[in-house]
Amino acid sequence: MYSPGLGHRGILLKEGGSIGDLSSQIGITVRTAVALLIVASVSFPQWKTLLSAEPRVWLFMILGGGVLAGAVGILFASEPLTPKTIVGMGLTVGGIVILWI
Repeated sequence: MYSPGLGHRGILLKEGGSIGDLSSQIGITVRTAVALLIVASVSFPQWKTLLSAEPRVWLFMILGGGVLAGAVGILFASEPLTPKTIVGMGLTVGGIVILWI
């Protein structure tokens, strides 16, 4: 899909994956890891606000970011509930918990 100003992105992603014979899951993982590093470093000055967040806020962030998204995928996108998807949802929630500690 072409996006004005971002049309090169799809080409680079596809080319990078095909050159290295990498799966799309690896591509998603690498992009997510890089995005996490960038967003974490940019938002670092606001991290202290996490300590004052109420438990309800944490609950909504965790459910919205991991469990709920995984459940919606399983229920409505015909994503099978396999050990792999369970581990993926667990890792998502685990990462959020680690950031919380």
